[in-house]
Order: sequence, then structure tokens, then C-alpha cells
Amino acid sequence: MDLLSKAAAFVREAMDVNRLAAADDLKITPYTLAQIEAGVRSPEPFVGNYREAFGVDLYIVAVVFFTDVNQIPEPLREASESLRVAWRQDIEATLAARRGR
Repeated sequence: MDLLSKAAAFVREAMDVNRLAAADDLKITPYTLAQIEAGVRSPEPFVGNYREAFGVDLYIVAVVFFTDVNQIPEPLREASESLRVAWRQDIEATLAARRGR
């Protein structure tokens, strides 16, 4: 499964919604969502849908939660980690606020 598919599944689970409700929010079919989360279909065409429905960018979620920091060049790791911490806090706050709707 690619990082964007992992990010898509993570966002839905963090929102604590089932696939049917998430698909409705995303304006896609439940089948399409299942394919995305299984890594069979790329979520790339639907990145805007995730941003609109859940307030987060799948690319940023993928980097923050699923990228191995050791793959980042050594001179950039410290700055990258600081950015990841800030993004993580923002993403978690955004998802928590949207869950409460």
C-alpha cells in the first residue's frame, strides 16, 4: 500500500467514521473508497475531496505519519522533524475539531 492510501485510511479512522459515511463526505462511492484504502486505486484524484471534507492534505498526512525520517537527508532531519511535529499537532487538532461537528 502506498503512503497516500495509508494516509487516506488514517484520516477516515481518525475521524471515527465508517466507509459509507466517509464516502458520502468525500463525494465518492464506498467501493472507490475501499479501493483507495486497500491501495488498489490511487487517492491522488481525490486529494481535494479530503481537504474539503476533512480539512487535511493527504500529502502532508503521508509525510507526517508514514514517512521514515531516516530517508530524509541528514542535514535536513532536524528541521524536518520540527516541521513534522508542528504539522502533526495541526492535523490532530483539525481532525479533532471536525469530529466534534
